[in-house]
Amino acid sequence: MHDIGDLSQQLASLLGNIRPATKTDVAQLKRIMTTLNKPANQQLMSDTLKRLPATLEAQTRIGEYGSWYNYYLCDLDVKITLPSLGKLLDNSPVIKLLQKTLDNISVYSTAKRCDA
Repeated sequence: MHDIGDLSQQLASLLGNIRPATKTDVAQLKRIMTTLNKPANQQLMSDTLKRLPATLEAQTRIGEYGSWYNYYLCDLDVKITLPSLGKLLDNSPVIKLLQKTLDNISVYSTAKRCDA
């Protein structure tokens, strides 16, 4: 039988071993939370969480037919943000036009199965 001293020693050893990874994870968590705390991202998260129950229900139905999932891409809306190329280039008309184009990329399928 182990006593509380053995347990404390094992726990201290475990915490000592995982501390470096935990420290990095906490730092990255702060970075993620800073990003998610922006108003536009908060709205996106709120919208995503509102849709989550229906999405998960649909996923359950899709998986009922076997050990595979069939997905059809009916529509896709994408926003691509270019990395900064420096103040001079970021403000150039060509880069501004390119970024405006990349802000609203939408692809829609005309396949019959996407009409629903």
